[in-house]
Amino acid sequence: MTTYIGGNRSSTSLITPSISILSQSQSPQVDAHVVQFAHLELIKTLLASASAERKRRAATEQFVSAELGQADSDRPGAADGTSDAEVIQTEIDDSVRKRLDEIGFKVGWTMAESLAKEKPRFPSAPPTSTSSSSAPPPSETHVLEVIKFICKDLWIALYDKQVDNLRTNHRGVYVLVDNAFKPLSRVSSVGGSKEEDEVARWVRFPGAV
Repeated sequence: MTTYIGGNRSSTSLITPSISILSQSQSPQVDAHVVQFAHLELIKTLLASASAERKRRAATEQFVSAELGQADSDRPGAADGTSDAEVIQTEIDDSVRKRLDEIGFKVGWTMAESLAKEKPRFPSAPPTSTSSSSAPPPSETHVLEVIKFICKDLWIALYDKQVDNLRTNHRGVYVLVDNAFKPLSRVSSVGGSKEEDEVARWVRFPGAV
């Protein structure tokens, strides 16, 4: 402990640069790996939730069928020869895809609003002749500007990089090319329909965003 005797010593001189940094407001940050782990746990949780929900519904259906004396041929999948396991798995996959789409859409909408709130409004589409019934109104937001916003601002916020390439057929179809898509950077597959289903789950949430 150091004691100062005599003289005037300003209290500001005791504040070191490291302490001064702590007093400044810092924007919250999250490690990129946390997002990947959260994505993995999201898929696992939705699969477990959909499976549990389907089991509860199957038990209810079985109880009702037993009470009504319903024949096995009346169960879903019995008519076309599809096994009960295949029907259940299809319903689980459909449920997970739907929920991934919903969650991804909400995340993307929130991020887009947060990134665009400090930016000027997108320029409107250039005025066109009113003689064409299919021409967009002058106040319609130009689609290309929205695509540029996704390729730059949104992609950097999500993956710390811009889109590698943007392709279009000039008919309203745009293809965003990312040669190192992070959601798939640690996914490996040996091929087959089962592996394709797994990969499809991984790209469902980023696609919805």
